[in-house]
Amino acid sequence: MAAVKKIVCLYTAAQYQPQTSSFAAAKQDNAVVNFLRFYSPQVEYISGRYYYFDLSGTARLFGPAGSVVQNIINALHKFFPSHIRAGIARNKLLSFLAARSSQPGRVKKILPAEETNFLEKTLIGELPVISRENIKRLKNDFNITYLKELQLLDRSLLHSLFPLDGELLYNFARGNSQAFLYEQGEQPFVRQTVRVIPFSNDNFYLERLFSRLLTELCFRLRCRKLQPAGFVLCVVYADAYTRTISRSIAKPSCYEQKLKPQLRPFFRSFLQRRTAFKKINLCFNSLQHMPAQLTFFTEEQQEQKLCRALDRIRCRFGRKKITYAGF
Repeated sequence: MAAVKKIVCLYTAAQYQPQTSSFAAAKQDNAVVNFLRFYSPQVEYISGRYYYFDLSGTARLFGPAGSVVQNIINALHKFFPSHIRAGIARNKLLSFLAARSSQPGRVKKILPAEETNFLEKTLIGELPVISRENIKRLKNDFNITYLKELQLLDRSLLHSLFPLDGELLYNFARGNSQAFLYEQGEQPFVRQTVRVIPFSNDNFYLERLFSRLLTELCFRLRCRKLQPAGFVLCVVYADAYTRTISRSIAKPSCYEQKLKPQLRPFFRSFLQRRTAFKKINLCFNSLQHMPAQLTFFTEEQQEQKLCRALDRIRCRFGRKKITYAGF
């Protein structure tokens, strides 16, 4: 019988203060990650609020997982003055929900036999990644409040109602996370949505919004030193019609100057419908680490230096303070 995975989620109750610079926040994140790597080489963190690590098979080294996590919470008090919540379960989703429902400064462990009862009492609003609009739609249109009610909807119906989140909703309702930490099936992604206010079908205005969205995602990728090998582009029109396209990226990069020529034809194909846009959603998936290889092309070096200079300005004065002219 295979051993049950022990994925831990640490949830910090408060985000960084507004006066905290991005460089100070990144330095603190690295310090916390390095501390957690003493207990597990498999560590992930998201925006300084959620830290995931795997304690499977470490009982002989450090002792029971619950006691180890409690000691970690006490040790991390110097990084986060507010209380930290922790959850232990067999995958990232369940550990996330356990951490959100635990008491401040405490650890909540979900055993495999307790998963069904725990999920039945979980509100759909606690689900990660799912957009707030889709949560409101489930509550208002379908009167769904708990995950046990969401289980009544089959996969095909969820896919038709929610093109982007349908598969996630189907798996989350059954307590299935798409992947464990650093396993072959994991598909990390970076996603962001921009609302078109007011609804517009002005091609120039929409392309500017798409360019800003692409610039913001590339900035986030460079901060994490990642580059995408695929993307999912979704547009919601004013008449509630949704169109989605998913493709691989021929030349992976984290620089918007190289990604925009590859993504622009697909976005312009959405403009041909001549209907006002309501939302634009862009998701980069199949993330991979940036190659640490020196380039001998002067033009490419200048582009990278320019991007790094712009990133430093955005970190200091705000992400919307500077952008490319006509981009």
